[in-house]
Amino acid sequence: MKKPTFYFFTMFLFLAAVCCGNDDNGTTPSGGEPGDGGGDSSGEVVLQLSKTGILGVSIKDLSTDFVQDLQVQCVGGKTAASDLSFVLAPWTDEELTAYNEQKGTDYLMLPASTYTLSSIESVAGGKTSADVSVTFRSRELQKTIGTSTKYVLPLRLTSSDASVESIRSEVLFTVSLYIPSLQLLSADYGTVYVEDESTVTQVATRLMRGSSAAESTGTLDYTFKVPENAAALLEEYNNAHGTGYELLPAEAYTVGSAHYDAGDRTSSAAITFNKAAMGTGSYVLFFQVDGPAEQGIEYDTTVGHLVVGKTFYTNPIIRTSVPDPTVIRAQDGYYYLYGTEDTYNMPIYQSKDLVNWTFKNTVFTDATRPTWKGNHSLWAPEIRYINGKYTLYYSWAIWGNHWNSEVGVATSDSPLGPFTDQGQVIDALGLGVENSIDQFYFEENGKKYLFWGSFFGIYVVELTDDGLRVKYNNDGTPVFKQQVAGNAYEGTCIYKRGDWYYLFASIGSCCEGANSTYQTVVGRSKSLFGPYVDKDGGRMLDNRHEILISGDGNFVGTGHNSIIQQDDAGQAWMILHGYVKAEADRGRYVMLEQLLWDEDQWPYVKDNGVLSSKSLAPIIK
Repeated sequence: MKKPTFYFFTMFLFLAAVCCGNDDNGTTPSGGEPGDGGGDSSGEVVLQLSKTGILGVSIKDLSTDFVQDLQVQCVGGKTAASDLSFVLAPWTDEELTAYNEQKGTDYLMLPASTYTLSSIESVAGGKTSADVSVTFRSRELQKTIGTSTKYVLPLRLTSSDASVESIRSEVLFTVSLYIPSLQLLSADYGTVYVEDESTVTQVATRLMRGSSAAESTGTLDYTFKVPENAAALLEEYNNAHGTGYELLPAEAYTVGSAHYDAGDRTSSAAITFNKAAMGTGSYVLFFQVDGPAEQGIEYDTTVGHLVVGKTFYTNPIIRTSVPDPTVIRAQDGYYYLYGTEDTYNMPIYQSKDLVNWTFKNTVFTDATRPTWKGNHSLWAPEIRYINGKYTLYYSWAIWGNHWNSEVGVATSDSPLGPFTDQGQVIDALGLGVENSIDQFYFEENGKKYLFWGSFFGIYVVELTDDGLRVKYNNDGTPVFKQQVAGNAYEGTCIYKRGDWYYLFASIGSCCEGANSTYQTVVGRSKSLFGPYVDKDGGRMLDNRHEILISGDGNFVGTGHNSIIQQDDAGQAWMILHGYVKAEADRGRYVMLEQLLWDEDQWPYVKDNGVLSSKSLAPIIK
C-alpha cells in the first residue's frame, strides 16, 4: 500500500510526544503546549492536535462510557479566516502492522464497535480551535477486549483546507480496563458433610482491580451459577483424581445471593444442602460467580467445586488392636478383614461397607493352630481367593529371631473358616532372606508370585499353580527370585493402575506406641518387578521413595496397609493400622483412607499426607 509522504517521518518522531497524567477515570496526558511548531510565517493557518504521542486511557467504571477530549488547534493561536475542514480518522490495519514491525510492538487495532469519533469536522471561521472527542464504549470494551492491554486506537489529523503540523498530527490511545473483578478465593472449597437435614456452607469471594467496592462500584450483589459444561468437568475431575463422584442433583441444594457494601474486599454466599434429596454416593457441585451486567463488574470465569456427601466415616474404623490388616471382598459380597494376632489365633472381622466392622471368628483355634517349627507368633496375614479356596498366607515368626521367621499358608472354603494349615511356603534359610515375613500375593499373566521381606530387602518368587509352595527347578533353586526394594522397607503391597505398578511399603518403627515413626511410602514402575522409583527417578532398591502418609498430632505409626480395595465407583481405598496418639497404650487400630491421584498419576491422600479424621465413605452398592 502507498503511504502518505509524511507517514514514516511521523512514525520516527511519534514517541517524542509521549506524556503522562491521570484523572479520575482515564489517563489523558498532553503531548505538549500548542505553539508555532514551525508554522508558516507567511500567515497561512496550520492545524495541529492538542494532545499527541502515546496516550493511556484507563477505564475504571463500566456503568458509563468514557469520553476523551481533544482539540484541533490553529498553530500560534491564529484565527481561521473561514471554515477549515479537517478529518480525524484511524490508521489502516496495514499502517498499524508497519508500526509494529518498526517499533517491535504487538498492538491490535481497537474494533470500531468500541468507540465513536466526534462529528465535528471543521474549525469555524473566526475561531482558533475546534473541540473534538473520542467516546470509548465501556460495555463493548469489556465484551471485546476484556483485560487485554494490547489494543490501541491510532488517529491521524489531515486537512484539505490547511496545512497540518506533521509532528503533532497523530495520537495513539492505549486502552486498559481497570474494572472491579469478582473472583472465587480458590477452585477447591473442600468437602461438605451433610449431617443435618439442612446443612449450610459459605463460599467466599473477593473483589479485585479496584481499591475497594466504594471507589469502584458502590454496592453490588451476586450469586453463583452452575457452568454449562459441568458434566464434562465431572468426567475430567474423576479421571484425573481416581474418584467416582456424581453431579449433585439440582434439588439437593439452593444457592443464596450475596452482597458487597461500599469498601468491602471479601464476601460470602450461602449454599444450603438438602439431605433428603441426596443418595448415599459422593457428589461434586461446580459453580461460578454470577451477577447483573449493569453492575459494572467483571465476573471471573474460574470454576470452583465442593465435594458433598451425607455418608461418611471417622477414623479409626476398628477401635481394637488389629495390626497389619488384610482385606478381601468375598464371594458373598461382604468384606472380611484379618490381622496380626493381638487377638490370639488371628481375628476375622466382617463388613458390608468397609466402614462398619463386626468381629466374627479367628483364623485358627488352639487345636488347629500351626505347630511346625515350634511355638511362634502369627503376624501379617494376606488373604486371597485362589482356585476356589480362601487362601491365607501368614508370617510364622519369633520377635527378634530373624532367621526363625517364615511364611506359611492355610486354606478354607469360607472366609470365616475353619482354615486348615498347609504348612511352610517361605523358608528364610533356604531362600537366604533374613526376616522372611510380611508377604504379599500378586498374579500376573497367569503366574502367581509372592513378595516378602522386612528391613533386609523386599524379594519376589514365583509360586506353584496352587499357590501353596515356591516353584523350584530340579536343582533345588527357585524358578524365579529377585530383589525389588532395599532394606528400608516392610509391609509390601503392590497395586496396578493404568500402565503403572505402585509399590506401597512402610518405613520406620511400627510398634513403639506414641513414639512410633512408621510411615507409608510408595514408588512406581512400568514392570511388576521394577525398578520402582520415586518422582526424581531414585530407585527403591536404593531406599528412595515418596512419602504418602505420616503421623501427626492425632495419629502416629501409620502403615502396613492391606490390599488396595476398589469400591463400586472404582475408587481406591487403603486400610492400614496406626495408633491414636492419646490412646497409644491400647494398641494399633484399623484406619481407612482413600487414595487420590495427581496430574502425574502419583497417589496422595486428601489431608496433606496424614490420615483423615473424617472423610466421605466408600461407595458400596
